[in-house]
Amino acid sequence: MFSPIFSFSFAHNFAVPMADDSPSPDHQPCPIPATQTAITDVPVTILRPVFNPDPTTNTCLPNPGTARANVAATPECPAGTPGWAAAHAHATVLQQHCAFFDADGDGVV
Repeated sequence: MFSPIFSFSFAHNFAVPMADDSPSPDHQPCPIPATQTAITDVPVTILRPVFNPDPTTNTCLPNPGTARANVAATPECPAGTPGWAAAHAHATVLQQHCAFFDADGDGVV
């Protein structure tokens, strides 16, 4: 029989502590640095900017930062390319990209 090592119970007069919004004298808030998305010494990072969705895009494409296993989701086609996605659902996105560029299916891109 399982016996718990620890047990706890709330006091009868338990109250949820309230947050104190006043900063403590020894705590200074950390500034949030800007996210660097390009490096001037690497021109391709400037020529091909990263996908940085605005609030409108987030409503079109749920969880834009989440990798999909077998769908190449875009804001225009959140469920993947019509016709292609369903026909290639058995393959990962990388395998689908390779298959797209291997038109004759001989395994050579």
